[in-house]
Amino acid sequence: MQLTYRPSSIKNVTTLKRQQGVVLPIALLMLAILTTLGIFTLDTSSRNYAQSTTKVHYNLTQEAAESAARGAIFEAQDEIILRDDLVFDPLSEARGGATYQADNNDLSCYDNYSRRTVTSANLQTGVNNNAAGNYNESPKTEAWSRTAFVAEAPCKGFSEVLGDNSLTCHYFVVRGCGTSKQQPNVQAVEITVSVLAPATR
Repeated sequence: MQLTYRPSSIKNVTTLKRQQGVVLPIALLMLAILTTLGIFTLDTSSRNYAQSTTKVHYNLTQEAAESAARGAIFEAQDEIILRDDLVFDPLSEARGGATYQADNNDLSCYDNYSRRTVTSANLQTGVNNNAAGNYNESPKTEAWSRTAFVAEAPCKGFSEVLGDNSLTCHYFVVRGCGTSKQQPNVQAVEITVSVLAPATR
């Protein structure tokens, strides 16, 4: 039996072993890179979802606040209430309460002024809309308003036009408020209202 020496075969085996030793670190490096990219993508998606959810709830609470402010004005124009001496609209109720000092602070949604609510049952005529309830059920959203009397002052231009100095402008601030269970921060909308009425002084 004759043994043949083949140096090229030994060289190929040595090269193959070296290649097998390099494959494992490269594979681990690629796996680490892919894992990092996957985590980054997942984190970005989660962040985008959270931001879009926050934006949705912000819009819902803003809508609730606007509806609450409009609800107070709706009740203040309710002819059934205005003709009833036993039921007060939010402006008349606020006129009989404490004067709001606008220079000292902002009207809070939690200040103790005339309160009205807007619920999923909608606004009712002839009654004070201050029943407890949610503006939306899913997601749960609340809407309410605070109305405060600010001041009584001469109406610019109106007294001369009407020829009656016994009429003055009564100024009010209506603050509509909205909040949801998912976003506890309160959104607010503020409206300034002036009513031409007999002077009280």
